[in-house]
Amino acid sequence: MDKNARVIAGMPLALDADTVLRHIGNTGGPAGPELRANVEQLRRQAQEMLTPRAVLQLVAVEGVANGTVNLAGGHSFHSKKLSGLLAGAETLAVMVGTVGEKLEEEVSRLFAVGEYVEALALDAIGSVAVEEVCQHVRSLVCREYADAVGLRVGPSLSPGYQYWDIREQAVLFSLLPAAEIGVTLTESSLMLPRKSESAIVPLGRDLKVTAGEDEPPCRFCDRQDCPARLR
Repeated sequence: MDKNARVIAGMPLALDADTVLRHIGNTGGPAGPELRANVEQLRRQAQEMLTPRAVLQLVAVEGVANGTVNLAGGHSFHSKKLSGLLAGAETLAVMVGTVGEKLEEEVSRLFAVGEYVEALALDAIGSVAVEEVCQHVRSLVCREYADAVGLRVGPSLSPGYQYWDIREQAVLFSLLPAAEIGVTLTESSLMLPRKSESAIVPLGRDLKVTAGEDEPPCRFCDRQDCPARLR
């Protein structure tokens, strides 16, 4: 493993029920008592299935111009909108987080036996869990790296959104040892285990686009129909 990479494990997960219900698609009002009861029960069960882990690597930014973000080591990202969001960045905090395979194996089992409501709810819990893993790492970056030396912090940004081609996931994975936490990348740029997430967080004294420590990346994404979107 790169001597500068940091593996983080065992972070606590809240698995907030309202956030889980929003991921399921319950955005129009209070959830029915049966659905909420199912989610509450599955939240408790899911804690035994989750192995939250993340790997973090700081990478120097050598230049941002004309839709290209040049990084130390000869790596680069290519996206006009992404380069605008990274204007003024000195460093990228690059992360991959996961909650392991056990939960998705249980989701597959539930689908196979026709327990569709439970399967969908548990799948949503897994999505919330991996988001919490990456939020934990983001908070760590804000406190231990940015605040300590007076750097501004930008939004968490991930390949696969409108502003960034998912095929550049391979470049992100080349920047850190994701295999150390058991995450691999398929030829189609999807992560395994499926409940994994990657992101970069720009840092810089003159960073142009900033975001709060707990701010979700929704305002930087154009997808209005996302069930997890915070409006």
